[in-house]
Amino acid sequence: EPLKDSWMNTLPPLIEPHKPRIEELFTWLVKPCMAFVRKNCKELIPTSDINLPVALMNIFDSMIDEFRVELADGEDFDEIMAPKDQKIFVDCVFLFSVVWSIGG
Repeated sequence: EPLKDSWMNTLPPLIEPHKPRIEELFTWLVKPCMAFVRKNCKELIPTSDINLPVALMNIFDSMIDEFRVELADGEDFDEIMAPKDQKIFVDCVFLFSVVWSIGG
């Protein structure tokens, strides 16, 4: 939890409106998926419980360059990417990150 909170503070400012959703996705997916992997899967290379969420955060962070753009004066990010598309993008990138970190 403290690691996730610290990581959340490093996310780009344009993703700020989506932080509550990222928190929800963490709560909904990370612990249940880790429990499933620990109980039902055999790892070829053993991992610790901290490695998997760190990998998730690294993958997620590497895929959100769309939120790292520099806005010109008066420019609104909602004009670049519609709010609905932003939400879908965050959900999809998070799910991809879960699959390839915890599920990988």
